[in-house]
Amino acid sequence: EIVGYSGTATEVEVPKKIGNLSVISIGEGAFEGNTTIKSVELNTNILTIKDNAFKDCTALVSIDKFKALEEIGVSAFEGCTSLKSFKLPDAVTTIPSRCFANCTALTEIDVHKNIKGVANDALVGSGYEKSQANGPLCLGRILYSYKGNVKDIVVPEGISIIEAGAFLGNTSIEK
Repeated sequence: EIVGYSGTATEVEVPKKIGNLSVISIGEGAFEGNTTIKSVELNTNILTIKDNAFKDCTALVSIDKFKALEEIGVSAFEGCTSLKSFKLPDAVTTIPSRCFANCTALTEIDVHKNIKGVANDALVGSGYEKSQANGPLCLGRILYSYKGNVKDIVVPEGISIIEAGAFLGNTSIEK
């Protein structure tokens, strides 16, 4: 597990091994607050990106080679204000709380058909949410939240999951 990084490189490649140990996860807060890293190339054995791993990495534009990735932690990319797009790996089936919160440049999220859950605050303050019209906020086949004070909710065609709490706090819903 990568537990921390103190370098100044703008491009980082995560090795498959450190000594005799396989690197299969990015630890909690490992890169948190780093403002110089622009790209990260994970090794193909990384299974987990833990909570806050890349939080507030404001220069991070891309992260690549995460085909084996199975889990992304809470606030893993929160505050990555330069991150523009993200392709959810096939084995990752949930997007946790605040995962992409305040990623203001993030406008494209590519999700697969196996996605099962999106926390209602996973994308709060992101470019993706800001670009959406008032009403239900959807990602793939999941309605995870709403935007604005909408009175009538129309569930878009193709939605098969409505997250618990998707309309929490909306007191203007009439039907």
